[in-house]
Amino acid sequence: MTDDNGNVDKKANPFYSKVWEEEAWELTKDRWPELEKLFGRIEDSINKDRNKGTYVACKGILAGLAKMSSGVLLPTKKWKNRYGIG
Repeated sequence: MTDDNGNVDKKANPFYSKVWEEEAWELTKDRWPELEKLFGRIEDSINKDRNKGTYVACKGILAGLAKMSSGVLLPTKKWKNRYGIG
């Protein structure tokens, strides 16, 4: 998530917030459907809703459940294997 100098890789997580990374809350099971709805969406459309978009996408990427590819949020193998969905 960061380079050798501690700078955040905004390509890997353009929704990043230091506060969201430092908080102890995980992406709860109640939020999984929200994350799943974001898969396949482009960054700009996700940024329109802070609570159900940006926050969920950020936490999903931090948890390794989602990744950005060419500006689109996609599920990772961890998402597919761990939760059997996606």
